[in-house]
Amino acid sequence: GQNLGAAPARNTGIRAGTAPYAAFVDWDDEWFPTRLEKVLRVFEGAGDHVGMVYTGAERIGVEGTVIKDVPRERDDLSHILLTTNVIGGTSVAMVRRHALEVVGPFDETLRYTEELDLWLRISERFAVRCLPEALVRIAQQTLRGRLSGDLVAVSHGREMFCRKHRQALVEHRVLHLFLRESGWVRQRDARDPSGARRFYLKSIAARPFAPLTYALPDFFEIAGNLDVRNWIRTTQEATGGVPLDTETRGGLGDTDVS
Repeated sequence: GQNLGAAPARNTGIRAGTAPYAAFVDWDDEWFPTRLEKVLRVFEGAGDHVGMVYTGAERIGVEGTVIKDVPRERDDLSHILLTTNVIGGTSVAMVRRHALEVVGPFDETLRYTEELDLWLRISERFAVRCLPEALVRIAQQTLRGRLSGDLVAVSHGREMFCRKHRQALVEHRVLHLFLRESGWVRQRDARDPSGARRFYLKSIAARPFAPLTYALPDFFEIAGNLDVRNWIRTTQEATGGVPLDTETRGGLGDTDVS
């Protein structure tokens, strides 16, 4: 049959299930034998306000090296998830069915960021607990074969996520950070300096006076021969001297991320 992607397949499983919790495992990942028992114990010891529990993972590298990723509790999880997926992929998470009924399942319009999107929506409405043990084995050597290895999908997924959660990104004053990281993905992974510069410019326009913002012009002037400082000054003059801090003022230059 047609491969519709991970989100529709996971949602099909969610709809078919009747248990009070939903857990996921990618085909090339492996749960440790005690994982379900330990995660259920956390749920049973918590109240209904806990919508998700996640664990750490052992990440197996190409050379067979093992890196243990052990999470910690975060009081500001919904803020952090706007820019960084500190939870990880679906194989480390178990979700209360009621939470899925409240916030909705995976967003099937998103590719690559559908996991981050769901974790964010759950964390905004429910408490999230972590179990600080590595209870999943993830084969990192297959990463390039996964969707996250599709650089076009990665970039498009980040743009779609930004559009969907733009208001929260602005309210939390992290829109510039998300755009900056999108540029870094284009530069580092896609080897697309032109696309990277586009996101870096939007990051500067979103909050030109944020820390590290003026490290970006240095990159531009070296790699792209682009005088970004002059670009900022010219654009501000065109707006009558209004600072281009769109995270607080709704300024020019960042009404779209595409």
